[in-house]
Amino acid sequence: MIDNENHISREDKIKKESSELKDDFCCYNCQQNKHILNNLVDVYYQADIDGTIKIISPSGVKMFGVEEAKQLIGQNVRDFYDNPKDRDEFFQDLLKKGNVRKK
Repeated sequence: MIDNENHISREDKIKKESSELKDDFCCYNCQQNKHILNNLVDVYYQADIDGTIKIISPSGVKMFGVEEAKQLIGQNVRDFYDNPKDRDEFFQDLLKKGNVRKK
């Protein structure tokens, strides 16, 4: 809140500083996550409930032999399984257990 003399209240200053700290923290976390993702040896991908790839690590791009992640993003992960039924079983296990470990 600004008073008649254009002074910002102490509360508003604290809120602003808090917001800036939160933004800095989020930016740091994004940078850290990007660094981790870009340096993974294993493949990491994130797909929506329908199986559409939303994110894939550079190691995934390399594994599939394409030039850029955007060539895989939007595709259905099920299409990359030798046996699409394996994806269905994987997904059913994920829904039941909340996580899936390599068999």
